[in-house]
Amino acid sequence: MPLRFIYTWLMQSLAPIAFEVQSTLSTALVYRLPTFILDIRHPWIKENQDYFGRLNYPTDAFCSLDGMHKHGLPPDLFRYLEIDNNRYQVNRPGWKNAELRLREMLACPAALHDVEHFRLSCYVSDGSYGIGWPEPSKPPGIVLDLFVQALTSMPNLRKLEWDTFEKGHEEFRQAFAKAKLRLPSVTQLRLAPSADFLVDACVNTQDLRSGGSISSSFFRWQPDADPREQLINSTRALHNLTTFRMLGDWELEYVKALSKLTPGLEALLIDGGLAPRPSSLLEYERPQGSLLTEYLDVLSLFINLEHLRLPASSELELGFDGGAWCGNAYFGRSGRQYGRDVAMRAAETTELAGRMGMQNWTYSIWPLKGDEDDEEDDEEADW
Repeated sequence: MPLRFIYTWLMQSLAPIAFEVQSTLSTALVYRLPTFILDIRHPWIKENQDYFGRLNYPTDAFCSLDGMHKHGLPPDLFRYLEIDNNRYQVNRPGWKNAELRLREMLACPAALHDVEHFRLSCYVSDGSYGIGWPEPSKPPGIVLDLFVQALTSMPNLRKLEWDTFEKGHEEFRQAFAKAKLRLPSVTQLRLAPSADFLVDACVNTQDLRSGGSISSSFFRWQPDADPREQLINSTRALHNLTTFRMLGDWELEYVKALSKLTPGLEALLIDGGLAPRPSSLLEYERPQGSLLTEYLDVLSLFINLEHLRLPASSELELGFDGGAWCGNAYFGRSGRQYGRDVAMRAAETTELAGRMGMQNWTYSIWPLKGDEDDEEDDEEADW
C-alpha cells in the first residue's frame, strides 16, 4: 500500500478531531467537543473551558435546546456557523470535512435552531503537485443529502454564503431541485460564480451578492455558459430584491436586463470593468467617456436607486489606466513622485465620473422622496 495513501487514510479517519488543536483551549476539551463548535471560535468557550472540561458530556450541554438556561450559554453562541477547510491553519479535505461537520451539526439541535448566518467555503483538490487532499471533483451523494437536511433544519437562517470553488455546482443544482429545497427565512445571499441555483431556494432574498472570493475569477472563464448572465436571469424570481452586487466584467446588456427584471433595486454595486477587454482596435477609438455615459443612461431606469457603486476609476474608460502595476515603478524619489501623480489622477478621474453622473441624473429623472415641493432646490443640489 503506497505510503501517501496510508497517510491520507489515517488523517481522514481523524477528521472528527480538530486538526488544529487550539492552543487557547485545553487539549482535553478540544478532543471532547465537536469540531464545528471549535470552528465558531467564540471567546466565551475559552473563558468557560474549565467548567465544561469538568462535565461528563460537554457536547450535550452545548447542543441541548435548554442549554442556554441550564449552563448559561450566550444567546449568540450558534448565531454563526461555518464549514471551511480553506481557512488559515486548517488542514482538512473538502467533501469529507463537509460531511463530518454536517453530521455534527445535525446532531446538535441548538445549533440548527439558533444559526442565522451559515458560510460554506469548501476547497476540493485533486492532489496535483502534492497540494491538498486528493478528492473527486463531484460531491458524494451523502454530502448532497446532508446539506439538504441541514439547511432545511435552520428555521432562523438569514444569511447564506456559498463557495465550493467551481466544484459540484451541477450536482448541487440537481439535488436541491429534486428535494424542492426552500429556505424562506434567508434574506441575504453571498454566492460564488455559478452558484445561482441557490437563488431559486431563497425567493425572499433582499440582498444578493456574487463574487469577492478566490473563485470569482471564474466569471470570465466559463466555456459553456456565462455565469454572470445566469446570475442576473435568476433574479426574476426575487420580488423583494433591493441590493445586487456582481464582481466581474460587466456588459451594458447586463444592466439592461437587470433594469427589466429588478426595476425596484435600491442599491447596485458594479465591481469590475464596465466592458470586457477590447477585441479589436476599433473599440479603442470610442470617444472618451462615451461608455460611462451609455451606462448612466440605462442606470437612470432604476427609479428607486439610492446607492450606486461604480468600478474603480481606472475601469471607467475615462483616460486613466490605473498606473503601473509593477511595484518597481514606485521606488526611489522618482517613484514616490510617480505614486503621487497616480493617486492624483485617480482622484481626478473619480471626480470626473461623479460630475458625469450629476449631469445625467437630474431631479426630473429621479424625484426624491420627502417634501419635494418645499425642498426641491436643496434636494437637487444633493445629487
